Amino acid sequence: MRTLTLGYKIVTKDYELVDENGDLMPEQFTSDLILQAIVAIRDPIRDNVPKAVKICQNAGITVRMVTGDNIRTAQAISKECGILRAGYVHTEESLAVMEGPEFFRRIEGLVNKVNPKTEKTYREVGNL
Repeated sequence: MRTLTLGYKIVTKDYELVDENGDLMPEQFTSDLILQAIVAIRDPIRDNVPKAVKICQNAGITVRMVTGDNIRTAQAISKECGILRAGYVHTEESLAVMEGPEFFRRIEGLVNKVNPKTEKTYREVGNL
């Protein structure tokens, strides 16, 4: 679940939003806000995802989640999808759920290669 906080600010017509160089002053937009609402949103898991994860796992494929989001959100989604089992505890060494930068650090980057038969370029991950 994600939460969004909505707020507003009352300003007068002479309120300065830019500095003497004409650059926006972000602090003018983010300070002294009045709380309007806190909203929670949830993106539901597609119906076919848990089944697809189970099929992969039954075939001997290790399913992992790499997220550009918060690691805790990714863990919750992974539990819903069946990637993580109940009682999972995340550690620094865990490979089941990780954030994007950690994934790229662990695989030591992507390598562009050319298939000699088709002459098509593909990407191969490093070590994971």
